[in-house]
Amino acid sequence: MNLKNLRRRGMALVMLLALTAGLFVPAWAAESKAEAPELSMWDPTSVTVNAVEGQEYAIAPKGADPDWTKAAEPEDGFVTFEDLTPASAYVIYTRMKGETADPQTKELTLDLISIGVFSEKDYVPGAEIIGQIEPEDTQGLTYQWYYDSITENEEGAEVHDMTPIDGATDSTYTVKEADLGKYLAFKAFRDGVEVGCQDAIGPVSEEGVPALPGAEEDDVCPKDDTCPISRYTDAQADAWYHDGVHWALGNNVMNGVGNDKFAPGGTATRAMVVTMVWRLEGEPSASKAASFSDVSADAWYANAVAWASEVHAVNGTSDTTFSPDTPITREQLATILYRYAQAKGEGFVGSWYFLLDA
Repeated sequence: MNLKNLRRRGMALVMLLALTAGLFVPAWAAESKAEAPELSMWDPTSVTVNAVEGQEYAIAPKGADPDWTKAAEPEDGFVTFEDLTPASAYVIYTRMKGETADPQTKELTLDLISIGVFSEKDYVPGAEIIGQIEPEDTQGLTYQWYYDSITENEEGAEVHDMTPIDGATDSTYTVKEADLGKYLAFKAFRDGVEVGCQDAIGPVSEEGVPALPGAEEDDVCPKDDTCPISRYTDAQADAWYHDGVHWALGNNVMNGVGNDKFAPGGTATRAMVVTMVWRLEGEPSASKAASFSDVSADAWYANAVAWASEVHAVNGTSDTTFSPDTPITREQLATILYRYAQAKGEGFVGSWYFLLDA
């Protein structure tokens, strides 16, 4: 699955964010010494950019001037702007700290959001797959289902080649015999502009997708008050993320965030992800405490970081820091998962085996 942006706590769930973005560097800014803002992560109400030391950053609605008196400076290589208005256009500005020259800019529109899919019968012929959207503002949306062919380019990155399925333009799709062996994809558009995508659904097979780890084949959640999700006031048992969250709660891989909240749309940090991996492994003990200056011995994630560091499942963001509260990026997540696999003796082997330095 393409996880696109892991600011959402669903993590292993199919959770994807949609954005209409374009790089805009005016001609009059060409001589600026500052590097243009580079988007890292976003959701309907916040955006994070990769930030450069020595530069300051500001954001303003499109057409409005930035307030440089509220400029933000990089922290651990990132700047985050919060409390933004969903489905609104913004411009992010950056300039060398203290300079008054025209800044570099990045223009973006926060639109819909996240798309997932839900199927009661797995991906088998005859099953109805429901495209689910958050938030549930579907006014003006159109849809298209695709066959998704996945290959790798010369750099080893995933490439998705999507072919539209004739007539499949509703938010639901009924799987056909002709779909066997294929992956499906689902996109939403507003005014002709793509605002959400869920790729690599499947593959379609006669047997359906495998059961979640630790679940019995005939163990079907009734999605009522017996479901572990029901204890949280901000999560729904019938949402598209049900299976993943149910499993994560039932196997103690994830907990809520307090006050009867799960925060399904919240931010995933480096500390959270490492703790999930640690719990998945059974909460093993480390031989010594973590050596990072920003991980105190009494932190809720201290044991997880110590273990993950000891088995080389994770490195710090420097020789002395771990940056536990920094939002995790896709590359960091992929690296942690691969190192975890290596720690268990999995991953590439033989002449294909390699260590990750990042």
